[in-house]
Amino acid sequence: MQNNFLRYLLIAVIVTVVSFGVRFVRHKLYKPKYEDNVQKPGKLETFIANFLLVLGVFLLL
Repeated sequence: MQNNFLRYLLIAVIVTVVSFGVRFVRHKLYKPKYEDNVQKPGKLETFIANFLLVLGVFLLL
């Protein structure tokens, strides 16, 4: 029981740290692209979010 709790806590901490790290780097380095005066959303955040979701589900198994 104790081992499972620590595992879930570690997974949550890793996901949170990576998420905040990606947001910080993206905020500092990202320059949005414009096409016909319309800003196009970046795909980096979507990729990272999907990757973290898959990683979290995989680690829970």
